[in-house]
Amino acid sequence: MHSELSQAFRSLRRDRSRDREDDKERRKMGLPSHPKDGTTTIASCTVWLGRLPQMNEEELRASIPELSPANQVQLMHTRACAYVTMKDRRSAVKLLDKAKGMRASWAAGNGTKGDKWRSYWDEDRGISAIPHNELPLDAMNDLCDGGWLDVSTLPIHLRGIIDEGGKVIDQTDSATSLLDDTLSSHHSNSFLDLGQVQLPPTPDLSSIPNPMSHFNPNMNLGGPALMMPPMGGQFMNLGLPNGLPPFVPSPMREEQRIGCCGSPSF
Repeated sequence: MHSELSQAFRSLRRDRSRDREDDKERRKMGLPSHPKDGTTTIASCTVWLGRLPQMNEEELRASIPELSPANQVQLMHTRACAYVTMKDRRSAVKLLDKAKGMRASWAAGNGTKGDKWRSYWDEDRGISAIPHNELPLDAMNDLCDGGWLDVSTLPIHLRGIIDEGGKVIDQTDSATSLLDDTLSSHHSNSFLDLGQVQLPPTPDLSSIPNPMSHFNPNMNLGGPALMMPPMGGQFMNLGLPNGLPPFVPSPMREEQRIGCCGSPSF
């Protein structure tokens, strides 16, 4: 028993140490320690540099050594700025740290620039947290253009199949079949096929008894029969016991008639 507890504690310490290392690595890459549940993180590798003097790409690369591993440099001379896409997230973080003396900030990668993804963009951290049900599974490579995919935030069934660049890395038949099934399910759930909706059957009401089928309107319910007054205004006997005079309404005084019916008509 004691050895089992010791082994469990050692395993727990290893897990905690691994979590601390992972958290430290994520901070170095500018990633959130606790990603939002149900979302996949696309971390930008693109940095915006502003207030640049007139220079060409070679001069810009020479002035900033951290630009050497850049995949793409897009200079905009009319705005005196440049969009630099680095080869990976770590290089982009280093460039942003070195460029603190100048105007610099995160910019969305080409894959997440569209209006569809704008609401998921976090400029302060340079990431897009995209809900799992919004992921374009058949175009993940395009979504990751200019960015880096945090594979640990992918849906569990896609981990190990898609790499940090959005490419399918597991080309085995089982992995391909799994991705195809996921795509089919993703597309089939995106709309409702009314032709396949099954309505419940109409219940058979013939077996339900009619509560009015045994009702007798002349049935004596054990009390005096109530009679409606005749057209002449005189009330008929309401079935009162013998010896009591029939009920005759007293004439309404003029002030009572005025009070209940409003002003009399002349």
